[in-house]
Amino acid sequence: MTLQRILRHDQMKSTIGNALGAGIGLANRWMGAVPEYEQAVQGLELEKPAEASILRDGQGVPTIVASTAADAFALHGFAVGQDRLWQIHSMRLVAIGRAAELNAKGLTVSIFMRQLGLGKLGVEDWAELKASDDGADAVTMIESFVRGVNFAANSRKAKGEMFMLSGSKWEPLTAEELCALWRLVSFAMSYGFQHSMIRQWLHDVFGEAGAEFSDTVDRAGAPGASGGPPTVDPEMSKAFATLSKADREWAFGPNGVKGDGSNWFVVSGERSASGKPMLAGDPHLTVTVPGFWYQITYRGAVNATGMAMACVPGIILGHNGKIGWSVTLGYTDVEDVFIERFRADGRYHPNPNKP
Repeated sequence: MTLQRILRHDQMKSTIGNALGAGIGLANRWMGAVPEYEQAVQGLELEKPAEASILRDGQGVPTIVASTAADAFALHGFAVGQDRLWQIHSMRLVAIGRAAELNAKGLTVSIFMRQLGLGKLGVEDWAELKASDDGADAVTMIESFVRGVNFAANSRKAKGEMFMLSGSKWEPLTAEELCALWRLVSFAMSYGFQHSMIRQWLHDVFGEAGAEFSDTVDRAGAPGASGGPPTVDPEMSKAFATLSKADREWAFGPNGVKGDGSNWFVVSGERSASGKPMLAGDPHLTVTVPGFWYQITYRGAVNATGMAMACVPGIILGHNGKIGWSVTLGYTDVEDVFIERFRADGRYHPNPNKP
């Protein structure tokens, strides 16, 4: 192939690529997949609208400028409503047990969520929060954020390609549903019940020694205790080496997931070149589309920058002019786990110790 033909071939591919890109861009605009950032927030109920605005950088990351906290959270909700409306909608349906409306495969999830009762708990959480003597700030945050999300949704002629493709209709978000969303995220980040199951599995496999293998309490003189060098118990290591591959895979947890977790560490200013302390936070979360995190900056009544959870207000990982903060997964025991056995005919077995 001559150089001239190669150049013509590359030009043709470039022309086709540009045409396809333009077509996809127009289709996304038509379906509402690309938010109109030029859209004004006039009409959104704000305390000081003349001092409130949303600035976007070249990547679309929002900076919220507001002179009151209520306005900051309302504009945060508006920005999220522009960028993550489908994510809010779909997660809301999962939390309240309506995922089956999106897909038949969501029926199992819907049944499970209704058994957990996250939607009911969200209603109770909101009622208790409003009745609380010290819940006024949280109520303002939630009400403002919900108002902003709904205003953004109502302002969009087309809600996005996922609404069009799924046929699902947007419904106004409520404070109770937002509380249920918090419950959903908390449940997804909960690892207490898995540890209970793993401890039971260790007991079934290793007997009484299994309790020692799962003991994480520091004790003086014990391997790895505070003040001593961290080490692996040789007896535990030997016992695990005798397990089958299937058992070893199960030992990572009911889902068989390896590498999940999170960590953070702090370095004293005495050990840094700047003389200032440093905080490093590293939440290990699976990369998803859309993402779990939502980058945002507040200026004015609230001054902070960092990462919020996509569907709820407030910055979870970030810093202001004085302090920085991060989170890591807390392996707390907040659940009770019961083993239920059933007969071959599906009826409940009241005494599993008898056939």
